[in-house]
Amino acid sequence: MDFADQNSPRYRDGLGRPLPDAEQEFRARALQQLERALAAPRRLEFRNAGRAGELVYVEADRRIVFDHEIGGGDCRWWIAVPAAADWQARTGVPLSERAEILRFVAETAQREQAPGWRFEIAEDAILFFAATGP
Repeated sequence: MDFADQNSPRYRDGLGRPLPDAEQEFRARALQQLERALAAPRRLEFRNAGRAGELVYVEADRRIVFDHEIGGGDCRWWIAVPAAADWQARTGVPLSERAEILRFVAETAQREQAPGWRFEIAEDAILFFAATGP
């Protein structure tokens, strides 16, 4: 085996069969995510109808619609999100991307609609609370 050949499997079992290379697979996934992020910036679109409406996560090849509504009491605004168990079925997006997408939605919504408010990402919602104190 020529160790200089980059296309040949890096690891083999005792019978010479190629073994999966976890590092190579990890790098390939990371490169795909980076290429997607650079190819088309993502953004949020807000569709408001009084106290409620829709918030749309837009990426090059996907759109995810979340309902949102003005809250009361401590929670001033909430965005409904599919629970982890329903995420892929309702959005068509792999569960492995859920946390990163919800973080982007929360941070962008905070910056564009609720500056100064803090947010919490719960299992089925992103909750926004008004700042308290001086």
